Amino acid sequence: GISGDGADLAILYCTVLPFQVSGMPTAVLRLYGRFMAIAYGQVATSVLRVVLCAIGVATGAGLFEFTLIWMSAQIIGTLSLVLFSLVELRRQGVLSGLMSAPLRGITKRFPGLWKFAISANLSLTIRSSANELDTLLVGYLADPTSAGLYHIAKRIGRIAQQAGVQVQAVLYPELARAWATKAFSAFHRAVAQMQGLLLGFGLLLIGGLYLLIGPLLTWAAGPDFAAAGPLVIVQSVAVTMTLCGAVIRSALLAMGRENEILRSVTIAAIGFHATAFALIPVIGAMGANVAHIVMASIWLSTMMLSYRRTPAPET
Repeated sequence: GISGDGADLAILYCTVLPFQVSGMPTAVLRLYGRFMAIAYGQVATSVLRVVLCAIGVATGAGLFEFTLIWMSAQIIGTLSLVLFSLVELRRQGVLSGLMSAPLRGITKRFPGLWKFAISANLSLTIRSSANELDTLLVGYLADPTSAGLYHIAKRIGRIAQQAGVQVQAVLYPELARAWATKAFSAFHRAVAQMQGLLLGFGLLLIGGLYLLIGPLLTWAAGPDFAAAGPLVIVQSVAVTMTLCGAVIRSALLAMGRENEILRSVTIAAIGFHATAFALIPVIGAMGANVAHIVMASIWLSTMMLSYRRTPAPET
């Protein structure tokens, strides 16, 4: 049901794909503890997007112009991250040999590198089958109106999920160092403290949305979108569980248990799709939110089980 113009915009937006090279610069900045540079880059990109959108609103821009704005802001954000990483590599004195660094023997220097990379990326791809296709499923199994309301609810939930993304960016390198240096008490304490912090944040989020989501949607999106309120509240439950799961995922990655993460996310994705296909035709967009809760429950519980069962290596 997507129009020809909409398909053309989607193809145009694919221009961002060659610029999706954030993995290396993010790794460089994390390894050298330059978390502020990552934060500055994200804030600068967001400010740029807001300014361009404000200009678009003031000049009466249409969907084509806003597609260009979103596309250019994303490309500029990625390139700025690359620039920050190159500056840091130069400061560390390793930039000159970057492009000529040999790949031969890299698996001997870093045992398990390919296994880690393939497993971690595969698990993220499987999760994306639920997180990126869910709106299309709602539109296909229910109707476009339900898909629009669900998309609004999901966007609000994604704002809260950014907290988990930032926490994981900072937490994972510290957990990896603690596990590698056999500081197991500090490792488990950091996991417990961060999980408790994110759980408290999630509970406050659920309570705040329950009280304020109706007026907030009416003010921000208009009265026609007030019906998305219950969707947002249910979505926030799934978001809270996902935030807690992000901490355990970082812990398992630091422990070298990426296969456990892959198995967990595979089972969770199957649970999501089974629930979504069963409930969306019956209860509409709410079925997708329930499916996300099912997915987050399976993902969190199975990873917690793996985390509890993994013994500390012998010192």
